[in-house]
Amino acid sequence: MSPRRPVIHWMDGAVLMLVFGILYASLARYGRINCSNAPASLLRESQAISGSDALGNVFAYLLLGAAMAFARAQRRASANDDARRPHGAGRELAAAAWAIGACMLLSFSMEAAQTCLSERLSSAWDLFYNTSGAALGWFGAGALLPVWNLIEKRAFMRPQQVRLLAVVMVAALGWLIEDTAPWLPRFDATLMHANLKATWIAFATGHLNAWRLIGHGGEWLALGLALSLPRRDAWLPVVGLSVLAVLAMGWRLMLPGTMPLGPESLVTLPAALLLVLVILRANFRTRAALTIIAAIVAVSAYQLKPGSGLMMPFHWRIHFLQGNPIAGIQLAAFFGWFGMTVVAAGKVVNRRTLAWVVTAGAITALLEWCQTMIPGRTPDLSPTFMALAGAGLAAGMLSAGRAVPAQQDNAATDAPGTPRIAS
Repeated sequence: MSPRRPVIHWMDGAVLMLVFGILYASLARYGRINCSNAPASLLRESQAISGSDALGNVFAYLLLGAAMAFARAQRRASANDDARRPHGAGRELAAAAWAIGACMLLSFSMEAAQTCLSERLSSAWDLFYNTSGAALGWFGAGALLPVWNLIEKRAFMRPQQVRLLAVVMVAALGWLIEDTAPWLPRFDATLMHANLKATWIAFATGHLNAWRLIGHGGEWLALGLALSLPRRDAWLPVVGLSVLAVLAMGWRLMLPGTMPLGPESLVTLPAALLLVLVILRANFRTRAALTIIAAIVAVSAYQLKPGSGLMMPFHWRIHFLQGNPIAGIQLAAFFGWFGMTVVAAGKVVNRRTLAWVVTAGAITALLEWCQTMIPGRTPDLSPTFMALAGAGLAAGMLSAGRAVPAQQDNAATDAPGTPRIAS
């Protein structure tokens, strides 16, 4: 008997969450509502857009376009074996046109609604960048899917290991995006020398921040242990963590600012590498549990570090991409990394994906509430929403692909050196 097909897949949920986030980000800070001049002002209220605004508009819809492509692939994979075969070019183009058109319609609807809001501007540039982002996301995901399917067929890794590795790598990419903002380096020898000097002075004078030490240590350890979950081989976590460190620190060395290298990162990296090598001797479930603990330590240090100013109440609203798109993308990338890491490790611990999605959101929400007792912090729904979005994306990626019968799955996951995760 064939398994029962789910009506709504995980990636469908991720699409709905992203649509909700775009709706909120587009309509928040609405000011006064007046639609008397709406037709005349549609797409004409602003003919200029900053680089950061363009980046935010592209990024938000890029995520939506990619999620829609993965959701379509997931529905096809769960339908039947024939659905896994490539369709004709005409059908693929029609699907792309439908998805990008839907994103364009969503963007146009938001621009139309903004003509009635005194604090928002309806711009043709917003529509252009939103549609471009959706197209990049759809076709980018479409280019990755054949590579994904090809790797799943290789003998050196089973499909469930490939999916777990993919989630871990996407999560690591999110962390790298957050750590290297604002992503605009200057290839200037004088700047690099000044940054190295500032880092050395911090070392020499002992100006190391305890919260950053804890946070960076937790991040390095969580990244390394997460890379060890697909296979027991030592080369993947060691080489992977080293590559991430070189990319992040090398990029930040070329960014203007004070101590962009972060001496706390340099101090905690060797210790994290050593701990990863020691923990590799443990079984997969122990390593997965320690991965979750390290990620919680990292996000707690990020959330609970002292601020300056007044204590603020909790706000039931989302500030993602509000005012500073770069900071919004950083926020999304960091908490998306946290949510994806918790779900990936949780899948190895006990296979209950939904429970770990809820756990990632609950932990983030609790930390946001704790910020109401820290002066200078601004607690709101944004981190919780981003953690849930990342967790939902991870759950969708882990459940993608052809269903494996229970006996076959048990035989595969009982093999030596293979984590016990469900397909």
